[in-house]
Amino acid sequence: MTVTTFLLQALASLLAIITFLIVLNVQRSMLIPGGVLGMSIWLLYLILKEPTNVILATFIAAIIGSCISQIMSIIYKTPAVVFALAILAPLVPGYLSYRTTSFFVTGDYRNAIASAMLVDLPFWGLEDGGPLLTAPLGSAPVGTLCGGSNPTFSLCTALVNFTASF
Repeated sequence: MTVTTFLLQALASLLAIITFLIVLNVQRSMLIPGGVLGMSIWLLYLILKEPTNVILATFIAAIIGSCISQIMSIIYKTPAVVFALAILAPLVPGYLSYRTTSFFVTGDYRNAIASAMLVDLPFWGLEDGGPLLTAPLGSAPVGTLCGGSNPTFSLCTALVNFTASF
């Protein structure tokens, strides 16, 4: 990624997140801090996406963003949901949501479940306290959730162990 592309991504995300916060009727004084937080989380996601993958980059960015939103809510003495909305905007996968629905409608349940996990992943990181995955990635067979023994869905093992605890 070139410096120009990085700066354009920063500017576009800042404007998009501030616009999203305006539409949601967030206080004027929280628009800039929320926009900067959302922009920072988007840039963190872009930086992490190259060495890892989309799933891990989204999850890490959501966890870090939710922690920072808690801290900023204390500093600015405002509800944490204001800042959670700012980090939600760039991390929610709109196209993946559409594709997941399409998979379910057409009866392709294997791809639907895998795609649904990708859509839900940011929300797990945005929850207060977010889940702490104790299983190392790739430590168990993936067949039960992903439909096969080839662990192409790298976070699948941790998700199986996490969901089995409920």
